Amino acid sequence: MTQLLKKKIRELDFFSLLVFKCIFDTGQANIAAKMLAVSASKISRSLSLLRIAFDDDLFYRRQQGLKPTLLAENLYQPVYQLINSVTSLEQVVTEKASQDQLPILQLAVEPMLMRSLSLKLADKAIQQTLGPVRLHVWNDNSLDMIHRGELDFGIAFEACDFNELTSEKVYYNGSVCLVAKETHSIWQSYPDIRLEDICNYSFIYLVAKGFNDKIDPLEQFAREQDLSTSRMEKMVNYEEWLAHLQTLNSIAFASSSEMALLDSMLGFRCELLPQQDIVRLFDSIKQPKAYLVERTQAHRRYHNDIRQELLTLLNKWFN
Repeated sequence: MTQLLKKKIRELDFFSLLVFKCIFDTGQANIAAKMLAVSASKISRSLSLLRIAFDDDLFYRRQQGLKPTLLAENLYQPVYQLINSVTSLEQVVTEKASQDQLPILQLAVEPMLMRSLSLKLADKAIQQTLGPVRLHVWNDNSLDMIHRGELDFGIAFEACDFNELTSEKVYYNGSVCLVAKETHSIWQSYPDIRLEDICNYSFIYLVAKGFNDKIDPLEQFAREQDLSTSRMEKMVNYEEWLAHLQTLNSIAFASSSEMALLDSMLGFRCELLPQQDIVRLFDSIKQPKAYLVERTQAHRRYHNDIRQELLTLLNKWFN
């Protein structure tokens, strides 16, 4: 093979190789034009370039269409492999671009869960998988916003299987920790702190719809035991809840998923409530169950693998 011929082959564009394969597969130039969405004249020009580059007719006319020459038959497999390689390369680049352009997921979360969940979602490995996530406070409008597509997900304490919405239960281990300032007098009794002891102090709880929005479990326990509930106060704002713990010397309960975060805050102490007291606490009011609320599959704007990654994260976090 002359150097000039080698040069012409190397200068062939990828589209011309596609033309070669299409004509070889179909035997028709007009079908190749339709498959590649170009004009018949462009197919003709590419075929001319191929013939010059390989110094061969490549295809000759017969009544049934264009038939390959012996050289064309020998070229087909290398051309086919090259096209597959380039297609694989395109796929890798396309997937990378798709990952770089992951949509911002809109997630509504109960206030008591937002801060610790945001720390989980800040992990670099999770961000590479899920992409950016914008957190919103779960409120009375969240279900409608999910239904309209303004929110992708919600993490709630009640199931919501209606109006083209579905909910899937997320693992929730039900452990409860006691939270108070490090200097609070209640710690003098630790580890022998009972629910009755807690009822003697100023107690605050963060309201979560579907769980304690009507009455808190400790409040219900106190009523059943004929204990005072006058020092129990509900909060709807997480920052106010924290402030009360710091400035009014109150105590509170939190989920074990919040324990590490709260325990790391300057001046706070968290300890797990004994299992026997957790059983007593939730004797009348069931433990909270967390649900991932979203639109039905046909209306989602994210892939199922994103959904599965989020479920995996939540199950590990609540564990």
